Amino acid sequence: MDYLSEYPPPSKQNAVSFVTNSLFHEFTSYGVAKTDIDIIADVEYERLGESFFGSQAGWLFVTSKLFMNNVRNKLNERFSITNKKSETKNELVRTQSY
Repeated sequence: MDYLSEYPPPSKQNAVSFVTNSLFHEFTSYGVAKTDIDIIADVEYERLGESFFGSQAGWLFVTSKLFMNNVRNKLNERFSITNKKSETKNELVRTQSY
């Protein structure tokens, strides 16, 4: 893990694409287009900020899952989808550190 912490997380494009592709099959049955997922993932990435994603180790073990959950929750809210996955309101709140 120390080795991976020396490398940066994936680029914005790769992170957004990963989440979009991962969530597409989950939301396609609700009529959610891939472009809708992509837009929401892009907005969430910008909201959290690039520094949130940390290193490659952080991405692999923590932030990719948190980022995906945030996007999933936003999609559920946006398209009024209710299921067991949407009931977990574990959304991250990005705070500024001084």
